[in-house]
Amino acid sequence: MGRSDEFVMIGIIVLIAIWIYFAFRKWLLEPTSLRYIPLNNDIKESVAVQLLERAGYEVIGGKFRIPFHFTVNGDDLHSRLFVDLVARQGKECYLVKIARDRMPIDWTGSGVRNRLLAYFLIYGDCAGILYIDEKEQQIHKIQFQFDEDD
Repeated sequence: MGRSDEFVMIGIIVLIAIWIYFAFRKWLLEPTSLRYIPLNNDIKESVAVQLLERAGYEVIGGKFRIPFHFTVNGDDLHSRLFVDLVARQGKECYLVKIARDRMPIDWTGSGVRNRLLAYFLIYGDCAGILYIDEKEQQIHKIQFQFDEDD
């Protein structure tokens, strides 16, 4: 092996070490919740996206689904949850749900729990859920906390 081969090998090792350093640093500085959310780059321009951007949020992910299955009396059932967008404000990450006419939300404790708690339980590292009512031009920020005792 010649002297030039040694320099090439050392150069390759140095480049790999630099790449590993920056990849690790990026991973370390990325908010925890974003590590586990499958970010979809297919973000369609919409009223919801405009509302979020005007409110100081950065839309970083488009619609994705969360498939799951469960067993009831021995029968396997399959379902899925849909997240409409993923937004970030500073280092805080939010899942975004857009209001649908056919599925109105009941703004009571149990109504919000029944509609949105599952998202928080799956992605608990997120700062919360942003529920957007495009007709009313409103963003509702929902943050769940568990009480010690009731």
